[in-house]
Amino acid sequence: MTVPAPVGTDPAGAGPVGPSPARPVRRLPEDWLRRDLLLTALLCVVSIEMTYLTAFAMPGLLRVDTGWAVLVGVAICLPVVTARRFPIPTGLVMMAMFTGFGIATGFETVGTNIAMFLAMHAIGAWEPNRRRATIARTVIVVIACTWILGEAVRGFYDPTTGERGVNAYFAMLMINVTVNLFYFTAAWVFGNRAWQQALQRQDLEDAAATIEDQRTVIARNAVELERIRIARELHDVITHHVSAMSIQAAAARRLLHRDADRAEQSLLSVESSARSAIEDLRTMVGTLRDPSTNAPSPTLAQLPEIVEDARRAGQKVELRVLDPLTDLQETASTALLRIAQESLTNARKHAGAAARVTVTLRRRSDDAAELDVSDDGFARRSALPGTGTGIQGMRERAEAVGGTLEAGAKETCGFLVRAAVPIRGGTP
Repeated sequence: MTVPAPVGTDPAGAGPVGPSPARPVRRLPEDWLRRDLLLTALLCVVSIEMTYLTAFAMPGLLRVDTGWAVLVGVAICLPVVTARRFPIPTGLVMMAMFTGFGIATGFETVGTNIAMFLAMHAIGAWEPNRRRATIARTVIVVIACTWILGEAVRGFYDPTTGERGVNAYFAMLMINVTVNLFYFTAAWVFGNRAWQQALQRQDLEDAAATIEDQRTVIARNAVELERIRIARELHDVITHHVSAMSIQAAAARRLLHRDADRAEQSLLSVESSARSAIEDLRTMVGTLRDPSTNAPSPTLAQLPEIVEDARRAGQKVELRVLDPLTDLQETASTALLRIAQESLTNARKHAGAAARVTVTLRRRSDDAAELDVSDDGFARRSALPGTGTGIQGMRERAEAVGGTLEAGAKETCGFLVRAAVPIRGGTP
């Protein structure tokens, strides 16, 4: 027959498991069995020694043969090994044996007293059902008090002399009563305290484990966010320049034999874009290697330069700055610049060479700035297919500074990208 494992341990008894969500459970230490075996062996030795010493010093005190008294004393101490795993059954069994031993022999030893103290302590320290623990200890105390009271009444009669009244035998019984009252009270108090302290330690350990798990998750998320940020920066820096280089190189190839001067201008634009890409890459890599360099972030002050680069690449771009945005926070300014840059790149790739692009920058309200990049081209399959991450990256940039981004085809023709960001932080 399979015996279910006690609460707080795994079925194989290999060790403790986590506490139940419905009721707190104290986890068993890994070496609990070795400790309890050593303690039980020590108690048995003490019980045997005290029984023989009592029989030698007070031959008439024992009511049974010394050998039987030794066996019963050892039997009371042996269940201590199971007190942690089965606290209530162990305590009740030991109390029954302890009372029977006292009635049969007329005395208890230091070893059996300590064993009973440990049984009471184990109920308070290890029983997860606190109501059952209180009931079990109350039953044990009632049994012990009843037995002690009976012994005290009978103690008025000295079995060695036949005298009645307060005598040496009665005095010894009163000593045992005092010792037992101390043992039971201390076991109850210290057992409860051990339970509370153990749960507090477990809570601290669980909290430390949770903090460590959260630290790992935060570190992993930080790495992931940094990876996304680097990918977004690379996309913004490289795509803009490389797409312009590709278009200008294609134009130079077509004009090479027809208009050498225009072909040369296209190649100069390719060279300029390549140099700009290299410079931007160096700046970005330097910042990644040493964040303390504090390289200045690009802002909307560079928007005219971005527009001029697009014009040199052959785009028809009109820039409209309707309101001054000198009070725009730097992170939001950088986000709008990158969004404008990516939108111009997308228009260059997908709207067609004849499309007109309008970049409009305005103050939408006292606390929000708005950027529109609109073209009137027709969507077509480009020789430079996109990865689908451009709009996602722009939206992430806007959301990172508390803003929003809308992108989609216009009702008539063309495409519109609209970004709104807070001027001083918050939500636009």
